[in-house]
Amino acid sequence: MPSGQFYILDKPEFSFTCDYHLDSVAEREFESRMLLEIQKENQPVEVFTPLSIGQPLVFVSPSGEAKNLFLISETATHFIFSSRA
Repeated sequence: MPSGQFYILDKPEFSFTCDYHLDSVAEREFESRMLLEIQKENQPVEVFTPLSIGQPLVFVSPSGEAKNLFLISETATHFIFSSRA
């Protein structure tokens, strides 16, 4: 998975080094799905503490594209967001 520096749109002071993956659906009219994995260690993950599974946040990618992503999983080491709930 490639990694990049993402930040939260309405909280640009919170930026994260994330691994991300794009799943594309060949020959379909569906938009590609983005998965974003944020490792908890050494990052300001306290911003995610009040979130529940299914809640959205708008992240801005290194290219400047804003994308609405949903918290789909939390493990002991990662927060995982997806562009589809």
